Amino acid sequence: RRSLSRAEKLPRTDRPLPVVLAGGTAKPRGFRELFERTLKARPFPVEISDVRLASDPVTATGRGALVAAIYEK
Repeated sequence: RRSLSRAEKLPRTDRPLPVVLAGGTAKPRGFRELFERTLKARPFPVEISDVRLASDPVTATGRGALVAAIYEK
């Protein structure tokens, strides 16, 4: 919240953005619900459509980094 509020450039979109939780710390039961409640408790600088857990949260972060590396110029 703080980092996005201070950002000079935020993404522009016509639709709310989803938040996908990934990594081993997102796996404990109830984490997604707690995260979502905390996120909605105060105004957020970007409109969020939903909060969901990656289908394989342990490898999702690594796979995302691989995709970014492949497309990096």
